[in-house]
Amino acid sequence: MGNVCLFGQANIWFAAPNTGKTLLCLRLVIDAVAEKRIDPGNIYYLNVDDSSSGLVAKLQILEHSGVNVLAEGYKNFRAGALMIAISRMIDADQAKGQFIILDTLKKFVSVMDKKSASEFTSLIRNFVMKGGTFLGLAHTNKRPGPDGKPVYGGTSDFVDDFDCSYILSSAPSDDANERLVLFDNIKRRGDVAQQAFYSYVSGDGVDYEDMLLSVTPADASRFEEPETPLPDADIIDAVRGFIEHGTVNKMALVQGVAKMTKASKRSVQRTIELYTGDDPAKHHWTFEVRGRGAKAFALLEPVAMPGPEAGEHPPAD
Repeated sequence: MGNVCLFGQANIWFAAPNTGKTLLCLRLVIDAVAEKRIDPGNIYYLNVDDSSSGLVAKLQILEHSGVNVLAEGYKNFRAGALMIAISRMIDADQAKGQFIILDTLKKFVSVMDKKSASEFTSLIRNFVMKGGTFLGLAHTNKRPGPDGKPVYGGTSDFVDDFDCSYILSSAPSDDANERLVLFDNIKRRGDVAQQAFYSYVSGDGVDYEDMLLSVTPADASRFEEPETPLPDADIIDAVRGFIEHGTVNKMALVQGVAKMTKASKRSVQRTIELYTGDDPAKHHWTFEVRGRGAKAFALLEPVAMPGPEAGEHPPAD
């Protein structure tokens, strides 16, 4: 599935509700079938966390691709029987080539219970060792981590014991009818992407099939947070400090000041160039060209403020 879910592995994707994890999952499944990377008859999409209308929409879409869809009560299926069914597949040596997708994981296992989670991940590990592939769709915590990023929900077993884990998050878009989604890897085995980027159309009047058809890889640059520029004065002070202590080479100045101030190298370079010159009223430093064309920077003496003429007294406060 793209480069975020590999054959023969236990995978898990964490995302907040309405991020688009199911939509992206189904589109990547349909693409994998269309490109003949997997037999649709070997795919089992288990949907037990959806409305009846949502289930019908997904069933109609996946029916055209030949993917097996199961839901609570549909053809007498029960989520509680899943572990028994997987155990039978393992015992009968029928797991090879089979792909199970659970939507969502919490409907099949108590994700907050350590014992339950450990038993489940052990079963899935045996399923994968027999040649199966697994993908669980799960939720992130309601509260983000200290860095403001989403944090996976449940016990650590699902990350520790599975092969590949991603956290999906939304990013702002200039288009109100577009959703941007970032896949950020937190556990990897094999050649999966550290990050992947997708977009899709969303909004009033857009049905599920149109959303599915609109899914497309997105340019990574669209997910870059705009830099919060430091005031020039902060960078100027840092540059002056480095020059005073003997760092006069431009490359060394840019690298050292950027590391100390956490500003981008581009911002530091811009500031150095902006305040380079021979006029102490406008500039802070100048340079001379030395061997092999290297620029060596030196500080300018600040302009002295005019004082009172001889015999005059400064004005009283």
